[in-house]
Formats: sequence, C-alpha cells, structure tokens
Amino acid sequence: MLGIVLEDQGHRLFARTHFEQSLALSDPHQPSSAYSFAQNPRTTGLARLAWVLYSLGYPAQAVKKVQEALSLARHLAHPFSLVQVLTYAAEIHEHRGEHHIAHKLEEELLILSHEHGFAYWSTEGVIRRAWTLTRQGHTAEGLAQLRHAVAILQARGEEIAQPYALYRLADAHGRAGDGDRDHHRRHR
Repeated sequence: MLGIVLEDQGHRLFARTHFEQSLALSDPHQPSSAYSFAQNPRTTGLARLAWVLYSLGYPAQAVKKVQEALSLARHLAHPFSLVQVLTYAAEIHEHRGEHHIAHKLEEELLILSHEHGFAYWSTEGVIRRAWTLTRQGHTAEGLAQLRHAVAILQARGEEIAQPYALYRLADAHGRAGDGDRDHHRRHR
C-alpha cells in the first residue's frame, strides 16, 4: 500500500489521504481472498490510518479507527490480521496513557501469537508488554523481559526489529534512572 510507504517516509498527511481513499473504495462486506497468506488489506488500512491519525494529533479519531479495525479482524477470524491490528491498538492506547487497555491487548497479542506460531509477533508482544510494565512501575520485570526479547531478535538475526526493541529498552532504562550507569561502566 502506498499509504504505508508515505507514512514510513514521514508524509503523514498524504498517507492519511491515501488510506482514507483506499478504504472508501473497498467494500467492507466483501472479504478479500488475496489475504489468505498475509493480512487483510482493510484491517491493515484501518490500523495504519489509526496510527497516522494519532500521529497527526487526532487521538479520539485514532481510537475509533483502531476499534473498527479490531472489530473487523475479529469478525474475519483471521489470526494474522488480528495480531497486526492488536499491535497498533496497543500502541495507540499506550501512548494515550491507557496502560490497562494496552496491557489487555498485548496479552491477547501474545496468546494469539503463541497459538498460531507467529514468532515475530510473539516477540513483538513481549516487547510491548515489557515496555508497558516499565511504564506501570514494574521496572525490573519489564527490563528483564526487554533484554530477553532483544536477545531473541539478535539470535534470530531479525535486524529490522532490533532498533525498535533497543529503543524500548533504552527508554525503560531512562525511566528507571539508570541510563548513564552503563555508559559510565563502559568508560572506566
């Protein structure tokens, strides 16, 4: 989808327009057979539009769209589409400070990923849940889970996901107040 490329390049206004036009042209009642081996394009479009709306400063609209994506993904009973939407939903709720909602979504993501053998999404769920734990004050537990997730990604050679995991780990260390400790330890 062009909207994803535009979003990834930082062109959120154009991405929003593209996602909205694509969704307007798709029939929400006509399931696509093209997603049998990947994610449903409508759920993906709704979830990505939700993130773009949040990034542009429309949190209420973002929640509405991500709820629509969750509802559709659950209705379709397509696990891969659902785990993808769950990640966006958890992210939006986490950034809104709705840690309890984010935690429930992350738990659902983990359960579904384990049930269907989605290794990448399972690790993604661990990273998200661990970061939420650190933001809820469960720093030691969250940091341990984040370190474990980073080790898993490194062992599997998943280089694309590592910066995201390392960002979450660094943020958690910063929140714990020990961001400079490792720097000083290395430079003694």
